[in-house]
Amino acid sequence: MKRMLFIFPACFLLILLGCASGDFSAESKLQNLRSSLELVKNAPVDKPFAITDTPRQDVSFLVGQSRSQIKSSLGTPNVCGTVMPAPCEHQGDWFYSFYKLPTGWLGGGPELFLTFGKDDICSSAKWVFTQ
Repeated sequence: MKRMLFIFPACFLLILLGCASGDFSAESKLQNLRSSLELVKNAPVDKPFAITDTPRQDVSFLVGQSRSQIKSSLGTPNVCGTVMPAPCEHQGDWFYSFYKLPTGWLGGGPELFLTFGKDDICSSAKWVFTQ
């Protein structure tokens, strides 16, 4: 009986640590996305700039989060409307650009593309590369 009492708290502690590390991992990924978006925002306007490492990051952790949670974490998104620029598929889709082009330039770059269900919960999150 003494062994079982010792094993139970140890297992409980491992479960708690596992949950905490998962939350830390998601928060760490969000922080990386935020930092990358800040770099893009503050990049010079006279030459092209793109983040190359962030688009390799897994973004599936955003699925299941609400629009308001994502917006408070990453800032104001680009919203697909009646005009549907790449990467838009439907009105109401969101995307965050991880590149900046000088005025008058044509092209694209890495975009974090998000779709939402009727309940405003993220149903898909993926990287697309526009041209």
